[in-house]
Amino acid sequence: MHSLRKKIRQQRNNVSYIERFWASKRLAQKILAKINFQKNSKVAIYISNDGEIDLSHVYKYLKNMGICIYLPVIAGKSLKFAKIGSHYRLNRFNIPEPVHTELLGAHRMNKILLPLVAFDKKKNRVGMGGGFYDRSLSFIKNREYFICPKLIGVGFDFQRVDDIKTNEWDVPLNKIFTPKNFYR
Repeated sequence: MHSLRKKIRQQRNNVSYIERFWASKRLAQKILAKINFQKNSKVAIYISNDGEIDLSHVYKYLKNMGICIYLPVIAGKSLKFAKIGSHYRLNRFNIPEPVHTELLGAHRMNKILLPLVAFDKKKNRVGMGGGFYDRSLSFIKNREYFICPKLIGVGFDFQRVDDIKTNEWDVPLNKIFTPKNFYR
């Protein structure tokens, strides 16, 4: 898994600015055409880091719709979600996190758009290796059926691999979007 992570992270970081811009724009168009965002819903996104595909186009659309937008905040070994505000601090990975806003658990989100390093056709995900999302979403594994949150992985097309060996703590996604494809 370590070599797969390293290889794809390198590919992500090699994407040029212009390629990244257009990929992010196409990704946003695909997401906004396929997902129905309700006006009063709580949607978690992320600030791109380490070559991850950018969600700024999605953010602008959701903000204009009046959707409540949240960002992940590291809380120990898992994540909470804070409403986007005007004050930020850098976490230990140098990623901005909102401060002075209420922290909510993942179970309070309607949709979570999360980054990935790699994914397969079964909607399994390889993350950065810290396990933050898996620990935060572990409550889903104890449910036979769940409505919220919907877990939506986003990435570049080259991040798809044939098969990912999963662990018992891995939480599969509901959908995955890339600039060219949609997996459900």
